[in-house]
Amino acid sequence: METIVSGVQCLIENVHEECFTWMPTQEADERSNIPLTPSQREKIYKEVSPKDYVKRPVNMEDARKPWLIVNCGSGVSMLKLDEQQTVEFGRVSTYKRVGGTPLGGGTFLALGCLLTGVSSHQELLELAEKGNAKAIDKLVGDIYGDDYKGLGLSADTVAACFGKLVNPDLREAVKKEDLAASLIQMISWNIAHVARLVATQEGIKTIIFTGSFMHANAVSQKAFAHAFRYWSSGDSRALFMKHEGYVGAVGALAMSNLKQYKESYNGSHNGSPG
Repeated sequence: METIVSGVQCLIENVHEECFTWMPTQEADERSNIPLTPSQREKIYKEVSPKDYVKRPVNMEDARKPWLIVNCGSGVSMLKLDEQQTVEFGRVSTYKRVGGTPLGGGTFLALGCLLTGVSSHQELLELAEKGNAKAIDKLVGDIYGDDYKGLGLSADTVAACFGKLVNPDLREAVKKEDLAASLIQMISWNIAHVARLVATQEGIKTIIFTGSFMHANAVSQKAFAHAFRYWSSGDSRALFMKHEGYVGAVGALAMSNLKQYKESYNGSHNGSPG
């Protein structure tokens, strides 16, 4: 995990616009001096589909720690990255594992291949982008006929992932694109829910998603971005990285270079006087 933390910091500090997010077009326009009221913002988060979100770079200079790093590989680990003041080294980074879930990229790939017959992560992503999860998931509207206003649930809220497939006739006619779409939505929402709970518990407002599951995965990225905007009314944000699949490797290289520097420095200062 230390290499993940090191890689995240190294990339953010050294690569221009390493981080980005997804947001509704209306919110992106707000950055061009078109202000939104809180009620307008809430309406947008409820009504705009994540599919319609647009990609925007993020300036990390103002992103104060703590951060929550959500590393999505085969499974998911969540690390709290913070800073503390020391006498010897000044401000130094600290981290600890604060949560996780076993439902991650490995789950998506294994179940996706079983359900659809494809053999790669990229093929599954391409299917998911074409699919319609609503054809498979049971929605609030399917149960109550409309919005459940007493609980504030809209008709298109998912009540049960894959819930419609209890019907044998629907199982016979199911499309693999819809299976992939429902599967990636189920896993993405699970990760988002756990990350949101952990972030709230730890008092964190900046959540950085990384790891190989996020590579070229706009479907999950948009789902995470929408979830955090909706649940927090825009108070917290989900961020992503250009080099998400290389964070560990970059971190290992940075740590190796630092170790060599320290060894060289110590050697030059511990030698016998001439």
